[in-house]
Amino acid sequence: VLGGFGLGTVVGLLLERSVELVVCMVSVLCNAATFTTLSSRQPEDRLVEMCKEAGVTVLFSSEKNEDLGQVVCEKLSAEGVQV
Repeated sequence: VLGGFGLGTVVGLLLERSVELVVCMVSVLCNAATFTTLSSRQPEDRLVEMCKEAGVTVLFSSEKNEDLGQVVCEKLSAEGVQV
């Protein structure tokens, strides 16, 4: 799952506070990448802005947030950001 990115990559984590979030954080760091956590309680447009400002190029979401993650990715793609 975490292959294909590394040093210089910013990963957005759209996950609830859970063991999975901690596992993703450690995995991202082990790949020499950085991460930013994103809250599903934020409006879609705010999440898009946060991703753009942070330079997110990879976005992980839980099944619960899958639809929201898809919308954020589509909006970023529409603005010319490849995620």
